[in-house]
Amino acid sequence: MVDTLKYSDCAEYIAWLINKVAEQTGKPFESTDIMGLFEKTKSQPRGGGGWAWGWYPQGNAMINIYTLSYYSDNPRGAARIPYAYGERGVHEVIHLSAKGGLGYNEAELTKAARALEPNGRFIDWDGALKNHCLPPQFR
Repeated sequence: MVDTLKYSDCAEYIAWLINKVAEQTGKPFESTDIMGLFEKTKSQPRGGGGWAWGWYPQGNAMINIYTLSYYSDNPRGAARIPYAYGERGVHEVIHLSAKGGLGYNEAELTKAARALEPNGRFIDWDGALKNHCLPPQFR
């Protein structure tokens, strides 16, 4: 996740996205510091895995990243895996970035991404996130 956030304008884009979704939904955010939120997630006393679920105030925020694989005949397959895990982790932590356990859902995040980039070439907010956080060959 650290390397993902360092790529291009990834960390800056995530901060814009979280600010925009908070503005549009009226749900304040916990933080735009994804690694800070990830560390907070890891240290939750009742957390420890399981999708993007829970609340920071209740001490049960958690994410789960499924095992990823690739086809052995794809020359970029193995090289893509670390990028895919990083992006997935960032993606799930963004869902939990709203205060009070409200969470930001797919539709809310997609609306925010479209507001930030009305002419963007992506289907949903995850596509926009990949555009900013992954090298082109691994999107």
